[in-house]
Amino acid sequence: RLVRGMMLLLECMMLFYMLVRGMMLLLECMMLFYMLVRGLELKLHIQEDTH
Repeated sequence: RLVRGMMLLLECMMLFYMLVRGMMLLLECMMLFYMLVRGLELKLHIQEDTH
């Protein structure tokens, strides 16, 4: 009975860990995308200035 509870707790922790990891990954992807968009915007602005 105790072992079952421990296993359940471990499973919940694993699930929580995976969720947190997924969120972190999503945040990282968003940051990367934001940086990419910013980079492209800056590039376009520089091109506009040279013209």
